[in-house]
Amino acid sequence: MASAAIVAGAGLASPAQAAPKQTAGKVTRYDRATLRPAADVSGVLRRKMDTAKSDFVESHARRGRNVDSRTVDVYTDPAQSVIVAAGADEAVDGIDLGTVDGVHVAAGVRTHQTGVVTNPAASAVVGFAGAPTYSEYVQDGSGYHTVTATNDADIKIGGTVNFLESWYWKYVLPEAKEANSFGSAMRSGSDFYVYARRGIADAKSSGTSLVDLTIRSRPWGGTSGNLKKMLYSAPGGSATSCSEQGAIGVGYGPASVKIPRSNCASVTQVTSTGSAFEFGADWDGDTSDQIAIEAIASYQAVEGKVPSFADYIWATFDPGLLSSNKDVKWTDTGW
Repeated sequence: MASAAIVAGAGLASPAQAAPKQTAGKVTRYDRATLRPAADVSGVLRRKMDTAKSDFVESHARRGRNVDSRTVDVYTDPAQSVIVAAGADEAVDGIDLGTVDGVHVAAGVRTHQTGVVTNPAASAVVGFAGAPTYSEYVQDGSGYHTVTATNDADIKIGGTVNFLESWYWKYVLPEAKEANSFGSAMRSGSDFYVYARRGIADAKSSGTSLVDLTIRSRPWGGTSGNLKKMLYSAPGGSATSCSEQGAIGVGYGPASVKIPRSNCASVTQVTSTGSAFEFGADWDGDTSDQIAIEAIASYQAVEGKVPSFADYIWATFDPGLLSSNKDVKWTDTGW
């Protein structure tokens, strides 16, 4: 059977990150009647749920198990923390979300077999749906770009186009909120911004694997003078474990922005940068499943100047022993 799988979700920490000191645990149960099917949503969330369905079907296909996408149901919980897909032979009865000290650390799906067994089981495809959460900051812009063969012909291997997508979110701290987090000297002549990124890649070709994924951001060409200082960026250093129980973020006082982190292992800070304001994340490995990585940075900007950022995403796909690796890159024109 094609068992139900959590194919996307908010920042769930691995068991290793569930620190023994944190004892304020809670499980929130959402029954079937409270779940939202893909047909009831629109916009970015609908695109994510449609992508989750495709990932569910393709995860089975890579293992030689055919699933008819028309028989796949996709749901999200009321808080849009996770996305769950299930095949025709298994009905979703509910979603359970576990938190420790208010941070998502686990998710479970309650199901029952329908009696119509049409597809063998497959392992779950795990990714994340959550956009950043923020306090006191205000979202100032967001968007994404899906890399196509027009951008870089190497994304196509054989007859299949691999998947590569770049996301961004920008936030500004209203002047009325600045004093809650920064002293008068810091606020003088300054505004405060946060910029967050996610990169998603999937080696969709049979026999092809993803071996590298990198995202970077820096000021749009010629606009570095709009910024005074990068205050903080994450991920930092060479650490390969999640921070903050599965999320990375920036914050001073009550003002903060946090983005759910999709991967904890083999994700490091980018080290070679062309700007003092550049930040990013790098993943290295070897997988046929979807990989997503996140990065975030906060800035002190010149008062009255609105910073603009240029984005970069790079993926390396390995077609196998008889072919050389394919490097795929996309950058904003301001890079």
